[in-house]
Amino acid sequence: MKKFSMILFLTFLVFPTSGLSGCGKNVKIKGKVTLEDGTPVSNGTILFQGATKQAYGNIQEDGSYYLSSEKDGDGISFGTYKVVISGTHKPSGRKTIDEMDTGEDPIVDMIYSEYELTPLTYEVVKSDNAVDFKLKPFSGYVKKNI
Repeated sequence: MKKFSMILFLTFLVFPTSGLSGCGKNVKIKGKVTLEDGTPVSNGTILFQGATKQAYGNIQEDGSYYLSSEKDGDGISFGTYKVVISGTHKPSGRKTIDEMDTGEDPIVDMIYSEYELTPLTYEVVKSDNAVDFKLKPFSGYVKKNI
């Protein structure tokens, strides 16, 4: 009986606390992505990538975004994240087949869109964060050594 009581005690002691590690309340993250001159990045995506968690958002026409991880607008949990941003010119009307290419023209420097190269990081330490980014404009494609 003592052995059973000890196992039962340890079960209630260990499992509730182990269930809390790594879990936590998500924090709402929103903000604005602009170029250095203040021009909003009006089309693109933003990704917060952590060691085990990630959240993403679509950049709206005014440069605003909000993050979602599991459901729309739920944010992300506390932690440190690398930030990857790709911004492109908003498509302007229909293109003919001759004008089409493999992708949209970038508006922000390509360094921000490469996980290995992005200098952007953010640490979520409090709730309801407003996180704005001022980015360098596009200056050419990044050459990677493969």
